Order: sequence, then C-alpha cells, then structure tokens
Amino acid sequence: MKLDSSTPQAVLRDRLASGANAAGGWGYYPGKSSRLEPTCWTLLALGEAPGDAAAPHAAFLTSASQSTGWLVEDASWPINVAFNALAAFTWSVRSRFVAPADLQRLLAVLVTTKGVQAPQTSTSAQNNSLQGWPWVEATFSWVEPTAWALLALKHARRAGTAPPGADARIAEAERLLIDRVCRDGGWNYGNAALMHQDLRAYVPTTAMALLALQDRRDDPTVARGLAYIETRWREEVSATAMGLALICLDVHGRSVASLEARLIAFL
Repeated sequence: MKLDSSTPQAVLRDRLASGANAAGGWGYYPGKSSRLEPTCWTLLALGEAPGDAAAPHAAFLTSASQSTGWLVEDASWPINVAFNALAAFTWSVRSRFVAPADLQRLLAVLVTTKGVQAPQTSTSAQNNSLQGWPWVEATFSWVEPTAWALLALKHARRAGTAPPGADARIAEAERLLIDRVCRDGGWNYGNAALMHQDLRAYVPTTAMALLALQDRRDDPTVARGLAYIETRWREEVSATAMGLALICLDVHGRSVASLEARLIAFL
C-alpha cells in the first residue's frame, strides 16, 4: 500500500513525535502521563524510526514489566489484559525494543490467562464455554483482547518462540471469534446477541477480529466480515475506524483506494 505522497505520513509522524513525553512513552493526550496502549500504538506506527529516537519510549514499556510477566503503569492498578496483549504483539514485531526474556515472560502469562466460562442460558445462543481473553482477569472474554492475544501468539508461533500451550489457546480463541460474529457479518465488542436481541457490529472491532483471523481466509466468516467493512466503513467516521479498516482490508488484499483517500482528507 502506498500513499499518494509522503506528506500525510510526515504530518502524522510530526504530530506523534510532538506528543511524546520527555521521559519516554505517550499518554492519551499530549502532556498526560505515559500509558501502555498509546505507547504501543505509536511504537508500531513509528517502527522505522531510528533506534536512538525510540529508545526512551521502548524503555517506558520495559519499566512497566513486573516479575509476574505482566506490564502495568501503576502496581496498585488491576492488570489490563488487552493492553498487555497489545504490548506482546508490539514487542513481537518490534523485537529490537525488548529483551527476549521480558517478551517470553509476557507471552507465558498471556497463554495461561483465560476469560471466565459462563453457564448457557436461553437468552444467549453463543457458546459461553469458549475462552478467549478478558479486559481484566476473572471476567468474560471480549473481542479486542482476544484479537490482540491471537496476533501476538500467532506471530510468536511463526517465529518459533510461542510458549507451551499456545496452539490450544489459539485454536479455542479462533473458535470464540467465529462463534461471536453478529448477524450482519461483523463483530460487536463482546456478544453477537443478548436477551434475544441481535447486537450491532462495529468497524473497529470487526477489523481487529479479521486481522486476528487473517490466516483463516477460507472461512466463510472472514469473507462476511470483509464484506461488512467494505460496505460500512463510510458510516463510522473516525480516524480509528477508518485506520483499522484500511489496515485490515490491505492485509486481506482488498482495494483500499477510496478508504485511503477519505482517511487522508480526514487529517
């Protein structure tokens, strides 16, 4: 995928660079405390930046690593499993930012963490016994944490560094995502239906699920999800929705020209 010019990329890089904290990392807004999620997103976006420029930001992630393997900005806060899965993926694809031992500890604890199982009820048709990943430990599985964990573990598996148990977790999480697809072909944040009511899908969550399932392209669920994004991305006008939709469609080999142009115009 190539942009029409380098100008939009340069503008975005400058914006991200200007929002960094001097001590390392990024907050959700310039001037705010550094957090795991925006720092990971930015390191992924600026992956080609010189190592010296990225060093303090990579060090912020390392400084958040605990002896348990989890990353947390404040030891008094609960573990955010989704952001840790994002960090695992970031470290997996930007390996120069992390010591291999830190990544392996995080992947190991990620494999052993599961969303809780729930009893089957007459108000829900989905399989509540399937376990992906929750936002916070000891809660139900959600789409975004499951997608990030899948991406991290699949990358580790391709690299030959996946911890024991990864294959089983990957297989079950894939089944969970396929089981949770909404009637309209996309994904909601959690369930496909509740209390006999179909829930609507959203572009960002659908894009995340499809990125996690990019190696399952023969599954009819994936084709339905791509069709959902191609017909719905114009309805969710935000940089997050359009950016994730563009990445997803590009990874799956779909045309992104119109979406690319709309995203550039949105800057």
